[in-house]
Amino acid sequence: MKNEELNYKNFSIEEWKENIINEIKKSENKSFDDLIWDTNENFRLGPIYNQKSSKFKGKTHNHSDWKIEEKFENITNKEILESLESGTNAILLLFPKISDLKNIFNDVYINLINTSFKSDNLNELTNEFLTILRKKQINPKIVSGSLKYDPLMDCLINDSIENNIWKKIKNTLEYSSDLKLFKSITIEGENYLNFGANIIQEVSFIFSELIEYFTNIPKLDANKIQINIGISTNYFFEIAKFRAIRIIWLNILKIFKKKKVKLNLRAETSLRTFTIFSQYSNILRSTSQCMSAIIGGSDIICINSCNYYDQSDLFSKRISKNIQFILQEEAYFGKVIDPGSGSYYIEYLTDFICKEVWKKIRIIEKKDGWLKSVQKRIIQKEIEKNSLKQNKLFEQNKINLIGTNIYPDLNENISAINKKKLEDSINNINNKSNSLNYKRLSENIEKLRITNLSKK
Repeated sequence: MKNEELNYKNFSIEEWKENIINEIKKSENKSFDDLIWDTNENFRLGPIYNQKSSKFKGKTHNHSDWKIEEKFENITNKEILESLESGTNAILLLFPKISDLKNIFNDVYINLINTSFKSDNLNELTNEFLTILRKKQINPKIVSGSLKYDPLMDCLINDSIENNIWKKIKNTLEYSSDLKLFKSITIEGENYLNFGANIIQEVSFIFSELIEYFTNIPKLDANKIQINIGISTNYFFEIAKFRAIRIIWLNILKIFKKKKVKLNLRAETSLRTFTIFSQYSNILRSTSQCMSAIIGGSDIICINSCNYYDQSDLFSKRISKNIQFILQEEAYFGKVIDPGSGSYYIEYLTDFICKEVWKKIRIIEKKDGWLKSVQKRIIQKEIEKNSLKQNKLFEQNKINLIGTNIYPDLNENISAINKKKLEDSINNINNKSNSLNYKRLSENIEKLRITNLSKK
């Protein structure tokens, strides 16, 4: 067929709809409404989309590559060097001993990696870190990284507001002021997902937190902010979520008359969908989640080990890194800028999330903001309600976890030692908060299976 004989007519949604109605009447005797469905996230979706389905057009990010992060507890210098030699270029140290920092960073080229810290004493840790940099003759201004410091999230988790909170925040910002490229405040949004929030709640609460920071610290530089976001298993929705976050970020900066800066977005695989049985299925879930975060435009990605709730070992940690290496080096995911742009479906979801989030942010602001809403337990109750809804859907097999509520291996056995670890993980690790229950979807089924194993 000659090219001039081809007819590339741009059919309207109405024309497509009419054609679909005619086809399904012939074959299935269904109406068009039978093809429209409501998702678990309260999205109403149809079968067709075109360029007019979304008002937003264009790219949400102009980068394509990302940093591969590994996080450590009780870290040694040997571990950090092995991790960096194996290909990681970002590290997160969880509650390191300040007296150990000098040894931890021995022979580490800190100026070439992204270094982040979470600590109960960030000011003292920052001072020690600066001392190490100066002894290594590294200019603090060129070192990138972040402080996992989100005192507002601590208020939510501890169900109490710290005294003089804004004065303490300003003090921490001052301590880290020499680290020009460091993000001094990290909004730990992954907690919302792990507590059971849906996409709209998750993104709305993140930006309501950001508004609280900008309102109470007017001089806060947007360049000092990092947003952490959890990744769920809903592939296309997660891509749209990450894209929507970048759009809303720019609008928030505009409202507060901040300089337009690129958002530093860190992604971490959600623990809510992790399972302690059929642990290798966590690898598949992590791969899907990682792909969503990459396509959505994350700057840093951390994949939790497949046996996170058992005992992460060198093999599981290596697998977590290899997922990203394969996507980066063999699948060339880092070579394409915003591949979601131009996809009518993803652009529709992005637009929908933006609209719904703005509605919810306005509701929170009318209730005097995020902090007041937390004090009144409005946000906690919303998350708890959605968490219970998700648990019910999971029990009804409307949310699927392969190897747990779908195709479980009921003969799968675990050692007595691991059984005790798993019981501890359920009873202790998942209940870190007095305010919200840090609970995985599979927990009730796993309790039952552990009980049955104990009887054998």
